[in-house]
Amino acid sequence: MSRKKGQTYTAEQKTKIVLEMLKEEMTTGQIAAKYKITSQSLGKWKTQFLENASLAFDVDRSDFYFANPYHSWERGLNEHTNGLIRQYLPKKSVFIGVSKEEILMIQNRLNHRPRKALGYKTPYEVFFSEMSKKLAS
Repeated sequence: MSRKKGQTYTAEQKTKIVLEMLKEEMTTGQIAAKYKITSQSLGKWKTQFLENASLAFDVDRSDFYFANPYHSWERGLNEHTNGLIRQYLPKKSVFIGVSKEEILMIQNRLNHRPRKALGYKTPYEVFFSEMSKKLAS
């Protein structure tokens, strides 16, 4: 994955590079030289990645998937969730008028709504069940 001047990397390429750095325990300088990236950019990518990955329990065992642009059928759960949100905020809604309280209310309702894919448990129940298992081990 050699880079030409002015080329940008996709999120998937950035993730692969950061994962390589984390797994192989290479220094930022070594990875930067290998991919012709500035150390500053790579450091920024690593910080962003680790902030997002901190939600995952184990980076080495986590799978990351990237949907292709404009392929909504590859993002089923995302598109379904968008539809649920649209029950509260229809298309053409002006978001500037939506209060933080309204957003938290929508979040709370969706997190406490049973899902067929979760065996009719709520995302809230599943999340905290998994968290308690992780904390117990």
